Amino acid sequence: MVPVASIVVAKFGNWDAVFMVTAAVNAIAALMALFVLKPMRARFVAEAKVADEAANVRAEVAR
Repeated sequence: MVPVASIVVAKFGNWDAVFMVTAAVNAIAALMALFVLKPMRARFVAEAKVADEAANVRAEVAR
């Protein structure tokens, strides 16, 4: 990231643009965590719960 920051500083002349880009990327990561990763995790946990329940049923039937 340092070389990219150096290029941005050279182009715009100060560090303000680097900090703005960093803040924007951080905001995008936070939004992705809320709207992409959180639903993915919820789906994964739900599928794991169903698989666990199915394994419990198979174990009881085997008894």
